[in-house]
Amino acid sequence: VNLRSRVLSHLRTPEEAAMLRQSRRITWQRTAGELGALLLEARLIKEQQPLFNKRLRRNKQLCAWLLADDRPQIVYAREVDFSHQQHLYGLFANRRAALQMLQS
Repeated sequence: VNLRSRVLSHLRTPEEAAMLRQSRRITWQRTAGELGALLLEARLIKEQQPLFNKRLRRNKQLCAWLLADDRPQIVYAREVDFSHQQHLYGLFANRRAALQMLQS
């Protein structure tokens, strides 16, 4: 990938140019091909949570229904380890989506 053309591709609109002007520096890392670059990009976006790149950030509102003690309750991914919790139903982007599922 040509780094110059990649950076210039972010200058198509005035909004993108303004975003780039707010940057202090541009760094690069050598990777093992395109797949390695995409995996690194996804990991760095999740770790650093850049203001203008919302697409790959972790969703902090992910939730599910916990069906225990005869009373359904919404639990959030930030509070519960979904991989070890029993009696979970569904995975929803936010509370509203979970409530809509229950009402339908």
